[in-house]
Amino acid sequence: MTRKGAAVMLLVCLLLGIPASILAYRWCISSRKAIFESCRELKPGDSFTQVLNALGSPDRRQAERSGVSAIFFKTPGYVHGSIKIEVDDASGKVITIWCGNEYSPPNWRIAP
Repeated sequence: MTRKGAAVMLLVCLLLGIPASILAYRWCISSRKAIFESCRELKPGDSFTQVLNALGSPDRRQAERSGVSAIFFKTPGYVHGSIKIEVDDASGKVITIWCGNEYSPPNWRIAP
């Protein structure tokens, strides 16, 4: 391939790639915002079914402490789960809700 051909190919890739990356970024931000708004609508005492209806399928579930499970939900643009829901295993009711990175301090908690 000639230099001119390579330059044209690079220009085409840049012209197609930049708008696509901007659209992907905007989708990521709007999706994250929608998920956080859904998270804020949840409250302690809600059933786990209500959580699934609001947030979709969880990323993972782990035992938090005796009788309590922590469920993590990923949102676009985050490596680690950005929403953490603690659920009472016996009743299936929400105990606490965190919106933020799973490693964030407790000030991310939005429900007592």
